[in-house]
Amino acid sequence: MLWNLYLLLLFQKSCIWHRDATMVAVDNPVTEGPDPKSKEIGREQGMYINSQLDGKGLHLMFSVIFTDGEFKGSTLEIQGVDLF
Repeated sequence: MLWNLYLLLLFQKSCIWHRDATMVAVDNPVTEGPDPKSKEIGREQGMYINSQLDGKGLHLMFSVIFTDGEFKGSTLEIQGVDLF
């Protein structure tokens, strides 16, 4: 069975990125839909690290911890690079 998973990550306006060596810990709600007011079904917890000298790349590691809904009690581990 295939599942579609859509993640929408929102950064707070107060987040400041430096050119290199910035690390940010996150603990954000995961909701059923893209509307922040939709039902919370879990938490996204982990960190983002600015991992390039030119400041144009993040290495991200986080867990999606489901606390409600069909996947309650499950976790999803995500690790990768976001180049921008």
